Amino acid sequence: MSAENEHQRGRIEGGFDAVIIGATVEGLAAATCLAKNGFKTVLIEAAADVGGPAATRGFAEGCKVSDEAHLVNALDRDLVREIDLYRHGLTYSERRIQTVYLSDRDEPVVLDGDLARARETLGPRVGDDAAAFEAFFKIYGDLAETLSGAFVKGLTAADGTALAKALTRLQKDVSEEGYALLKRACVASTRAALDPAFDSALLKGGLAFDAAFGGAAAPSAQYGFLNLLRRWAGESAGIHAAYAHPKGGMGALADALRRAAQSAKVDIRTNTAAKSILLEWDAAAGVALENGGQIRAETVISALDAETTYLKLIGPAALDMEAQADIARSPSNLILAKAHMALAKPPALPKLSAEALRGRFVICPSIDYLEEAFRYAKFGRVPPKLAMEFIIPTVHDETLAEGGKCVLSAWIHPAPARLHNDADTAALKGELLDKAIATLEAYAPGFRKSVLEAEIRLPEDYAAAYGMNASIWAARAPLLDQWLRTGVLQRGDRVDGLFFCGPEAVIGGGVSGGAGRRAAGLAVRRAKSRSSFL
Repeated sequence: MSAENEHQRGRIEGGFDAVIIGATVEGLAAATCLAKNGFKTVLIEAAADVGGPAATRGFAEGCKVSDEAHLVNALDRDLVREIDLYRHGLTYSERRIQTVYLSDRDEPVVLDGDLARARETLGPRVGDDAAAFEAFFKIYGDLAETLSGAFVKGLTAADGTALAKALTRLQKDVSEEGYALLKRACVASTRAALDPAFDSALLKGGLAFDAAFGGAAAPSAQYGFLNLLRRWAGESAGIHAAYAHPKGGMGALADALRRAAQSAKVDIRTNTAAKSILLEWDAAAGVALENGGQIRAETVISALDAETTYLKLIGPAALDMEAQADIARSPSNLILAKAHMALAKPPALPKLSAEALRGRFVICPSIDYLEEAFRYAKFGRVPPKLAMEFIIPTVHDETLAEGGKCVLSAWIHPAPARLHNDADTAALKGELLDKAIATLEAYAPGFRKSVLEAEIRLPEDYAAAYGMNASIWAARAPLLDQWLRTGVLQRGDRVDGLFFCGPEAVIGGGVSGGAGRRAAGLAVRRAKSRSSFL
């Protein structure tokens, strides 16, 4: 990996087959896959290091945390195999992480890290719901696994609002019975799917949170349930729909991807920012750099966000009005907020053993609780009781804290993008942090006294840190809309030779690498077809 050198300033470089812009997880995946297919590939990154938001960052004295995503549950299985990621150092401090839906009054609901075996951990505490969940996951988990490839490649219906066209595209991927289930799942709200299936309010609340996570759709909103299928379509450490924690945090995953890219002979250049994408005869011809130089290549893949890629690096003049409007659409007024806390000791969660602290915890005791949180957040108010997911990674990963300290990493969703009274960001952060600590105190008595240092990370913090558009961290559109939009963004037909694997190409969000692998595959296919034609 090389930083920009002074003698490179102003140079025009040729001899490359492909330029990748942005050394995020997706950019590293795309570069490695291209290089392994014989492309002479250069990967440029404006920052001093690779990985983008997949970073492990110090936030308090002696404490580190995964800055954005803190668990793996959608890492593309084909990518892991294709680039042999485990050989390049990817290891997990904890795999098959169980999920615990917390209650401030009753016994928690515990789902085994392998959801196919969740009946064993649900046990008698949820009565008939243990068997009901087993049957439910058998149906919808199998359907989700069948659709895992389709979630990576997107849909290509000509009319992005036509559900019928989208379903027709998917029909070939599933059985007749699965297709009927999919039609219902695509239009159902989360509440409509879960209410008739289970009796336990706590189980339904936890599943509703998982379905709503990262999205703008409340549990009663149509099309919301499909997002749960996306969550269940992934895998980690070889287990379907499971969660795992990379040893050393997400930065360690980025390091493994960097080593894989270097092994494939990718030329990685940090501190090297793109100024524009070069176009000749309406086709990509390389990248102009901020330092005045150029890198010429017939294939360009961007791992930056769509607005930066198309409206800044290419410019609106090269796009029709419909494309411009689609790319520059207004973000949701809901966001994901992240809380990082350094603790003097692990929290004490009643009715759970110390061993259970290795799990993933969700605070969302009912669907109504989540509906109320959405109502507050949509009107610019921080919910009085937050819906949260949190982990305590230091329980199984000693590399993240020193001196006996403990780290808690939490996602808060939904949260308002701004307060109703237009108060500044500091006020929003302060209120979110106060209520996060109060919410955790209700489930872990004495929690507040153990907090040594804490921070809230908002979209603008991530945008400033990683040079991306803050709208990436806004709550996402319904999954079907993401699915259709991704198919359009990935195809490469807006500009010949330009392919896209930015955050908007990762359907449902999370750490994947699948969009990068997909973009590389499309580029290889184009190169082969041009070679055959010539």
